[in-house]
Amino acid sequence: MLNKIKDFLWMSRDWLRRMYVYPQKRIVPGAHFDYDAYWKEKRGEKYMGGLGVWQEKRAEIASNIIVGAGGRSVNDIGSGAGEVLLYIKNKAQLERATAYDSSVYALEVAKKMGLQTQLFDINKPEEYSKIHEADFTILFEILEHVPGSEELLRFAYDKSKKGVLFSFPNTGFFIHRFRLFFFGKFPMQWAKHPAEHIRFWTKKDLLWWIKAQGYENYTINYYVGIPILKSIWPNMFAAGFFVEIKK
Repeated sequence: MLNKIKDFLWMSRDWLRRMYVYPQKRIVPGAHFDYDAYWKEKRGEKYMGGLGVWQEKRAEIASNIIVGAGGRSVNDIGSGAGEVLLYIKNKAQLERATAYDSSVYALEVAKKMGLQTQLFDINKPEEYSKIHEADFTILFEILEHVPGSEELLRFAYDKSKKGVLFSFPNTGFFIHRFRLFFFGKFPMQWAKHPAEHIRFWTKKDLLWWIKAQGYENYTINYYVGIPILKSIWPNMFAAGFFVEIKK
């Protein structure tokens, strides 16, 4: 309980800060986010994985769904070093767990943790055919980075026997609304470069977007945010969306 309170207080402080600050003071033209450098410099050469608050919550929800559906294999698109996938693999006792990422360094870490790996760039549609068949495919905090999110989601769905699980931030979360209303600044969901997120959804946008693509059998979990209120008014008080599209 104490750890949960500490985590909530830490997130609350971060949310309040994000209402008015900019993470970086300078942006160098042409210098986009170097994902491989991120793993080497920020994570450290001996990084062996650890779950943050959001990651742990996503991993718990995904594991319960996969276990309940009898899933035995999972693709993790944009896996990073595979921390979430490893958690799911162990809890769901998967026979095959494959990490897909564009960072060679991150995949080396994932391989050391016993995961299968596949070099994969979410921003290159010509590589989408690399996705292998699996019971489930997960795309956690990935679709907001891709111009053609619909195409990547469709490839993942077509390659999944039981379903697709994905998540992204709620742009309708109260801190983003307050940032725009009180400070006149666009909702901020980046840390190193403004181009990190290029797609945005509120609850109403999400519901329209799913239906517009022809998906019918789905469930939405409004996770992380203000306790109790996120269940009553998720469009305003849920910080993130977790979606399951079932086959």
